[in-house]
Amino acid sequence: PEPPGALVELSEARCGGGRTTDLPDAGVVRTSNRRRVVGLPCGRGRTRRGTDREAAGVSDLTARGGATSVPHPVGELGRSAAEGKRMEYAEARHQLLLHGPGTSGADGEPLFHEDGFTVSLRPYTGLKEKNFHLVMEALLAVGERLHREPQVDRDVVWAVGVICSTGRDYGLRPDGMLRRNRLITAADVGRLELWIDTVERSALSFLGGWPPHWVVTEYAKYVMKVGWWDNIGSFLPLFARAVSDPELPAGAIEVTVDALGKIGGLAAAVLSALRAAEQRSYTWETPADRCTEEVRARIRRAIQAIENTPPAEPV
Repeated sequence: PEPPGALVELSEARCGGGRTTDLPDAGVVRTSNRRRVVGLPCGRGRTRRGTDREAAGVSDLTARGGATSVPHPVGELGRSAAEGKRMEYAEARHQLLLHGPGTSGADGEPLFHEDGFTVSLRPYTGLKEKNFHLVMEALLAVGERLHREPQVDRDVVWAVGVICSTGRDYGLRPDGMLRRNRLITAADVGRLELWIDTVERSALSFLGGWPPHWVVTEYAKYVMKVGWWDNIGSFLPLFARAVSDPELPAGAIEVTVDALGKIGGLAAAVLSALRAAEQRSYTWETPADRCTEEVRARIRRAIQAIENTPPAEPV
């Protein structure tokens, strides 16, 4: 079987029991005289043109050319997002490499996302909001192993480092390509900086031993500041684990439940965990009874927001 994200021939993509399907002439990465496209095998949705979630049947809802806001997720979610499933380690590692330094196929040819995090910065085609969310999904998936193993996967650390350093060198430095040539707006400089800071802090937290359901707080902060994308379903199990953990660091549960309240009806799967969390005591500040009541009040507001806000309608 082909690994997730394997190169798929444009003219003949393997699908199901040996059937083939023609792919449109789009989403092509030119690596040599042969034309290839990054796709996903049909086990996670019909293989088609495009990359990332597009290959799993998810449309890119973010406006191109550096949109300044994130639309709430609408339309069809990918299978893993819709069912709350998370990437396996091998797939997540592969996705980080594709968004960062790139990797190579079985035949040794270069392989990368044609519209991925680093590639879209040169030549600059505007910030692609989906890239941040896909990188965070993959990073949180590899974090399950990264936070507890004494020896870390060098390729994962390399991929995250390239994503952050390339974004900083190209888009944040005053003498970098994008700012020097006035190709990026001030608003997008701020958004790119937020992406890099969130990815970097998350990776460092894993290296410091924090588990993914603690680190997902960094993503919750982004949800509060900006919003979420189509793959929000893949983050919900981590949010549920976060609010269910009585050992969660002080202050983390507040931003997590606030983010869940903002997500609204799409976070219905976390309601049972929130109701259980509402019954616990919170004593990291004194007086303890006041701290408990303040946290419980925020949890109640999140529950009400989820129950009273229907999921976004498809367009």
